[in-house]
Amino acid sequence: YPDTIALSGYHWDMATPSDQEQRMLHKASYGKQYTEIPYRCMVPQEIENLIVAGRSVSAEWDAMGVLRIMPACFAMGQAAGTAAAMAARTGRSFSALDIEELKHILTSQGAIFSPR
Repeated sequence: YPDTIALSGYHWDMATPSDQEQRMLHKASYGKQYTEIPYRCMVPQEIENLIVAGRSVSAEWDAMGVLRIMPACFAMGQAAGTAAAMAARTGRSFSALDIEELKHILTSQGAIFSPR
């Protein structure tokens, strides 16, 4: 995603997936060792000055298996905290922040959000 701010290296898991869902997940994740986490999943569309991280993000239920683990929650927390500092400094809402600047700051902090 163009607004990727974190990666999760955990596999896609679902509680009691059907055979069809299991095949879909295998096909979707085949050859990938990570899942990108987009910034937009942390910014509620209808609430202006709110950002969420971890298990509170907006995602389909099947994606939560990748997002609910602690390393992904930590990475989203870092991105949310950095975005909060940017919002305070610039006076912008979370939805109006410059994502490229956010990614640049996260990179300078040692965050990894693209595969190497």
